[in-house]
Amino acid sequence: MIAHLNGIIDSIKNGTVVMDVSGVGFAVTVPVRPLGLPVAAGQKARIFTWLHSSEERLELFGFFTEDERELFLLLLAVKNIGPRMAMAMLSSVEAPELAHAILSGDLALLKKIPKVGPKIAERVIFELKDKGELIALAGIGKPRGGGGAEDVVAALVDLGLTGAEARKAVGKVLKKAGKKSMDSEELLARSLEILGRNE
Repeated sequence: MIAHLNGIIDSIKNGTVVMDVSGVGFAVTVPVRPLGLPVAAGQKARIFTWLHSSEERLELFGFFTEDERELFLLLLAVKNIGPRMAMAMLSSVEAPELAHAILSGDLALLKKIPKVGPKIAERVIFELKDKGELIALAGIGKPRGGGGAEDVVAALVDLGLTGAEARKAVGKVLKKAGKKSMDSEELLARSLEILGRNE
């Protein structure tokens, strides 16, 4: 597997970046953002990648952060979502916000994404809402001004919980809170309430 590429951006066109790595040009499909890409032709850059192999071709999909790639791979695990649709979702919504939308069951946001109808949006939420990786992605990005979910998970682990138990409790709190802002202390307190550990 090609994990990442380091090189010079040779050209950008229609969602494809050509990166020159020691004289070899790699064509990489990347998320297309309304405000443009975080790179420009002629710049040095690192792109995290995932190689898709099919009977017809090999195709490199690229991401500007490891979080983007991780969320892309989670989306691929959902039934009927292929690389193109997963990339379309990441093109429409930043990774932390998309992760938070899935955790909080924000159907309205997901249905606004091109090619994602109600059935697919519901399936994404149903299949991914309890994934611990999503909690980390949403917490680190703090897309809606929330507290640091990873700090709270770490605190719960210090109290004797397993990582999976801690992430599940924090995930339930975040899902129930929806768009409401919450600092780390409140997030920890509510997580403890769910766990029945108010000591």
